[in-house]
Amino acid sequence: MTDPHVLPAHLPVPTDDGACAHLPGRRWPAHALPGTDGAAHDVSVLPGRTVVYAYPKTARPDQAMPED
Repeated sequence: MTDPHVLPAHLPVPTDDGACAHLPGRRWPAHALPGTDGAAHDVSVLPGRTVVYAYPKTARPDQAMPED
């Protein structure tokens, strides 16, 4: 059985192309995002650092979302 905590040895090492070098220190723009609690949250007003996790839809774009 494969250990999910160990990366395969044949994976290429990612390279930093610098495309996000302008992001450190920038503030999140004022925009409310829907939360899992059903409310809208404006993360631009939160103090300190905030981590935003985005989870893509689990359905295909041409299909309805699963009921569960």
